[in-house]
Amino acid sequence: MGLLEIVIAVTIAGICAALAQLVVGYSVSSILQVTVVGVVGGYLGYLLEFSGRAAFAGFPSLWLIRVGTIVFSLGWSVIGSCIILLLLYVISGGRVQSFFAQGSER
Repeated sequence: MGLLEIVIAVTIAGICAALAQLVVGYSVSSILQVTVVGVVGGYLGYLLEFSGRAAFAGFPSLWLIRVGTIVFSLGWSVIGSCIILLLLYVISGGRVQSFFAQGSER
C-alpha cells in the first residue's frame, strides 16, 4: 500500500464524515477533526458490517469502494461516522455547531 492510496482513502473517509455531518446536523470545527471522525467512523462501520449483527442479518455492503488493496463500504462508513458524531454531540452537552449557522453574534 503506497502513500497515494493512503491519502485517497483518508480523503474518502473525510468525505464520508462530511456527509455524516449533514445527516446528523452537528459538525466538528476543523478539517483535521472531520478526517479523524471519518477514519474512526469508517472503522466503526467496518466493525458493524462484518463483526456485528449486520453480517448475520444479511444486510448488504453499501457502495463498495476499492482503493488499491483497501476495500470499504461508503454506506457503512457514513453510518459509523454518524454514530461517532452523535456521541460527540452527547459528550459536548448538546451544543450545536452547524454548517448553517444563522447570522453572526456580536
